[in-house]
Amino acid sequence: MHQDRQERAEDGLQEGLGTFPGLSPAEAVAVLALLEEHEEALLSHSVAFAEHLERELRELEEANLQAILSSEQQLAQLMGALDEALAEVGRLEQSLQVCEELLGTVRHRMDHIHQESSLLQRLASNRSRLMDEILLLTVRGLAGTLIFSR
Repeated sequence: MHQDRQERAEDGLQEGLGTFPGLSPAEAVAVLALLEEHEEALLSHSVAFAEHLERELRELEEANLQAILSSEQQLAQLMGALDEALAEVGRLEQSLQVCEELLGTVRHRMDHIHQESSLLQRLASNRSRLMDEILLLTVRGLAGTLIFSR
């Protein structure tokens, strides 16, 4: 049995030299012998450890699933809010277009009023100048009549 262990340790040593870097061949044989000696305890602990990891993995998977479901609900709510916002943007764009059309009409009317105002100012100016000319001509005409009548 000791010979068998020694052969397995040497085979393991050859295979596992990379597993035990920095150990001498004698130290590697001792480590392998120790592992073999406590193999049953290590196996039972490793089984318990594997079961513990499996339970934790299941719990994490459940938590992940809950998070995914929760995020799907939040995503659905967000999409609904975005749809409402887009509908509101559409309504605002229609209102802005109506306002823009009304402003265009007001702008056109204001331009027309401005042109009419300019024409009225020119007419008033021309009338004033005409009245001044008539008055001047009348005064000259009267002055000339007075000079000739003397």
